Amino acid sequence: MIQLRIRMSCVLFALLIAAVAPTRADEVVITPVQDGCIGTFYQSINDATCSNAGTYLFVGSTQAAGPRRALLMFDVASNVPAGATIDAVELSLFLDRAPPGGPDIDLGLHPLNADWGEGASSSDGMGEGGFLSTATPGDVTWVYRFYPDVSWTNIGGDFDATASATTTVTTTLGDFVWNTTPDLVADVQSWLDNPSTNFGWMLKRPDDDVMPDSGLARRFFAREVTVASRRPRLRITFTPGAGGCDGDLGDANGDGDIDGLDVQAFVECATSIAIPTLPCACADVNDDSVVDVADVAMFAQLLLAGN
Repeated sequence: MIQLRIRMSCVLFALLIAAVAPTRADEVVITPVQDGCIGTFYQSINDATCSNAGTYLFVGSTQAAGPRRALLMFDVASNVPAGATIDAVELSLFLDRAPPGGPDIDLGLHPLNADWGEGASSSDGMGEGGFLSTATPGDVTWVYRFYPDVSWTNIGGDFDATASATTTVTTTLGDFVWNTTPDLVADVQSWLDNPSTNFGWMLKRPDDDVMPDSGLARRFFAREVTVASRRPRLRITFTPGAGGCDGDLGDANGDGDIDGLDVQAFVECATSIAIPTLPCACADVNDDSVVDVADVAMFAQLLLAGN
């Protein structure tokens, strides 16, 4: 045990003196837990039409009907550790069909403000231009959050008027990405910190309900597509949090300061069988429930920064 502590001390001090490279953030890529498409039929908002279990998500306006909007929900809290800080967010959708020679359109991601369901409706086999099928129990539609009993407060969905991110979608088939913005980061951070408020995003064209501009619809693959690489993907980059540490990360001796006095205490924590509550939990800088050499780089950065 003494030799192990000596070796740990040597490693620790060597890395501190060398001013090791900055810590790399963690990353996860997840697919939706539910998604769906809602729309009107010849601008009649009373028709209960949707496609929530089908292969496609339609967004924009069709030639024969009206506006289409897609909804996507990702389970952030089950894939990112509690207490983490969200650093970057990217949403990727695979464009499968677009009107040949059509104009580019802007599509925005709007946080939803109410829960919604994904029933068994599917428009697969009903044409390629966004024809929707009849809603089934539990479906989300233009009128209902959960068909046929729970309605949206606002017809067409309850969502923030300001898009968290917008991207221009051309007619070139393939992946389109909604790149990270402060608002996208704030959305995902909120869903991590308060999972009960995670209702996902609505993807829509600006003013699609008052300026239909028929024939501009885009067809993306939904989570039900058999090719996994073409499903919607949310890439989240994050920095793990402090876990059970109630003080400053790296304050291994619990005296309120991160300084040279923490080095020996850090080694003591690293050579223990299990992490005690405090102050050793503060030595678990990368929040993986183990205090080991992997924490040294992060501890060194904190010490050198004087934080």
